[in-house]
This record gives sequence, structure tokens and C-alpha cells, in this order.
Amino acid sequence: RNFFVGDMHDLTFPDNSFDTIVCLFGTFSYSLAPDQLFGELLRVLEPGGKMIVMPSSLRMEKRLKMGISHSTTDAETVRKIHYTEEMLRQVFGTLDGLRIRGLNYFANTMEELNRDMETPPLDEIFYRKLLERERNLGDLVPAEYARHIVLIGQKPITGDTELPG
Repeated sequence: RNFFVGDMHDLTFPDNSFDTIVCLFGTFSYSLAPDQLFGELLRVLEPGGKMIVMPSSLRMEKRLKMGISHSTTDAETVRKIHYTEEMLRQVFGTLDGLRIRGLNYFANTMEELNRDMETPPLDEIFYRKLLERERNLGDLVPAEYARHIVLIGQKPITGDTELPG
């Protein structure tokens, strides 16, 4: 396995180098030039290749403003873009040669926990309090602004009008 350290806006790889590109847990949210970043990722993605991205979402930003941090960075010095579905579609829509194959939301941990509450946890009172706080936040923030949004795009094969599944 090889690791590469460099500027994600100016990759030193040749065109069409990768069949899959994965950017999880908000990596590209730190780019203040997302059009340039996605253009560069698309350049190194081979025809028919897939790009899977999971940016920080608007709900994550709301949680941070409420003092619920999921980051090890200093929010005062590090800028991030928090995305909505519409923003992702807009950024990906400006990329010539990438088609959105899927866009979905990751469920929040508390929502998953709520479904699992049929079997009482070790400390039921603790989990009930957590769920109550999540419900209160849920009233403030629409469900579509989940903590994580996952988008899968695919670069068409040259000359093809239809992408492979």
C-alpha cells in the first residue's frame, strides 16, 4: 500500500489513474474551492470509475453551533463547508462528465439507537436522556439534514450514453 501527501486540488497522478475514489467523513468539506477539487478528482478517475463522497452536512454545522462537537480541530482556525443535498447536486452538476448515481443520508446514531430500544440497554435512563436530546435537536433541524450525506457519482465511458450498473 502506498500513501501520498499533497495538495488535493493539484494531484500529481496521471489522467484516468483510479477506478474508485472515496472521500469519507468530510475530507473535501475542508476545500474552499470544491469545483476545482472535484474537477481534479474527476480528471484522475478512469472512465466508468466511481466517486463516493461523504461531506460534513448542514446538520453537523448546527450540532457544532449547539456545542455538540465531533471534530478534533479548532473551529476558530479551520474553515469547512457544510453541505446540503441541493449544494451537492449543484457542485456535481457543474462537473462535465460525472453523473450522480445515488444520494442518500446516513441515519444518526441516536435514530439507530431508538430503533434498537426494544431491548433495554444497560443504563436505560441514560439512553432515554440521549434520545430526548436528539428529538429536541430533530425538532430544530429537518431530517434531510442528516449528519452525513453520501453521494455516488460515476464517470461515463467515452462514447457511452448509458452507464454500467
